Amino acid sequence: MRDIGILIIDPHPLFLIDLETDLSERFDGMVLKSFTDPFQALDFLSQSLEKKNTDFFMIIFNYRLPGISGLDFIRKINIIRPFIRTVLISEDADLPGLSQIINKSNIDFFFAKPLTRADFLNTISACLQSYETEKKDRLSIRESDPNEINEIKYRRLIHSINDIVYELNAERKFVKLEGDLGKLGYYHLNPSEIDFQSNIHPDDLSVMLRNYKRNKNLKPTVYEVRLKNAQGKYRWVRISANPIITEQGQFLGTFGAVQIIHQQKVAELALKENREMLREANRRLNFAFEASNEGYWDLDLITGKAFFSPHYRSLLGYEPDNTKTFQENMKEAIHPDDLKRLESDWNRIINNQDKKIENIFRMKAARGDWIWIMGKALVVEYTSDGLPKRIIGTHSDITELINARQAAEEAARLKSAFLANVSHEIRTPLNGIVGFSKLLTRKNVTEEEKREFSEIIRRDTEKLLSLINNILDLSRLQIGQLKIKKEAVNINEVMMEMQTRYESLKKKAGKETIEFIYEEPDEKENLFISTDPYRFSQLMQIFLDNALKFTEKGSVVFGF
Repeated sequence: MRDIGILIIDPHPLFLIDLETDLSERFDGMVLKSFTDPFQALDFLSQSLEKKNTDFFMIIFNYRLPGISGLDFIRKINIIRPFIRTVLISEDADLPGLSQIINKSNIDFFFAKPLTRADFLNTISACLQSYETEKKDRLSIRESDPNEINEIKYRRLIHSINDIVYELNAERKFVKLEGDLGKLGYYHLNPSEIDFQSNIHPDDLSVMLRNYKRNKNLKPTVYEVRLKNAQGKYRWVRISANPIITEQGQFLGTFGAVQIIHQQKVAELALKENREMLREANRRLNFAFEASNEGYWDLDLITGKAFFSPHYRSLLGYEPDNTKTFQENMKEAIHPDDLKRLESDWNRIINNQDKKIENIFRMKAARGDWIWIMGKALVVEYTSDGLPKRIIGTHSDITELINARQAAEEAARLKSAFLANVSHEIRTPLNGIVGFSKLLTRKNVTEEEKREFSEIIRRDTEKLLSLINNILDLSRLQIGQLKIKKEAVNINEVMMEMQTRYESLKKKAGKETIEFIYEEPDEKENLFISTDPYRFSQLMQIFLDNALKFTEKGSVVFGF
């Protein structure tokens, strides 16, 4: 009788030593052969089949092998030794290629490093028992009757597929349970010892009961639930259930297959969760951009495809249009005066001269006006040649900011002009006051000159005081502290007072030929308005001061 053995391939010598030690302690007399070189392992397996001295029923191999991929390696193994039990181990439990090799190569078991010793050795033990059972079947098949031969062939067929075949009675108790039960950890149990319903995950029990009810109504079903294995861990399975009925239509139970889909289902749920997380992230991103009044775009320079967020064009009042190219979407609305500058910046980034650009420009809104935009672009992906492949960017509406800045600049300009004008207005009477004050100190000044100089000083002082009051009023007006005291004001009296005042002032201004005419209304008595008498007189004085200042001849007519 040939010995049985296990072939182990792993690039790490220390791991091989530890694994051989564990296996030799558990399986006395087992032939263990280990390799760090996968090609030496392939040659050895081919030679052992020719010598026929050892039956290597199992291969344990690492996904990462030197000089060959895990998928290509197991394909070569299956050519040399079909139906060999395969156990895949890897340091990278989440490596994307693992699911591909497991699905395409019908890997029996997968373990992530570091190995859980008890689970690993129990799995190897179950595989060994399954192999020995098949071996006995092959030895006894020659001496069996036709019915027994068919039964043996049936069991061998069941063991050759991944599914577990079952039969449940009407009380949902297992009558038959065949296949590689080691995948669920049930190594030696009798089917009747396994309670189907109690091993269903509590959250999935309603799914099972709903489908079982359909089975009782003589309808076949396929459903997915989590089933507890012998170690108390839940594994995803797909159960196909077909009703067993008598000729009279009486329901006796169900039969079908249990397919272990745990890794596939976990990957599927993880993918679903990741997609939901991605959708949620996109929702939050869109909300953040909308809350910040920003739109964004994403451009693939290789394919020319571009994505524009809904808020990108809604900033301008347009409907999103992803059918147009990136250049069409941009050029159709950019102000002609800004286009050349933007094209220059854009050429710098696509020619790999800059990684990011930032610019301020105008875009035409749907309603016809121009909106100021702060645009930013960043290269986020490059080709293998180091050239830009993917660019993302944002657009922010900064019209209010630009308008506020322009308003501030205009206010600063007006303030400078105002201060320049005020300084001139202040210096004129101030120079008169200072100059004539000095003349008054001279000894040879006559009394008549003193009176004249004093009158000029008084007049310039009044001008200066009036100007200062006006400046103070303007300051109070800007900060909202200008107080208005309303009372009944006789308009006719104010106008007559103005006429008297400016008939006197015109002589002092050297404009005696100018006539101030007050056009009185027919009904001038008892005409009152509710206003601040001081501010009303101040306003009239400003009008008439300007009239006196800028009128060289003729007359100034005022009235109401």
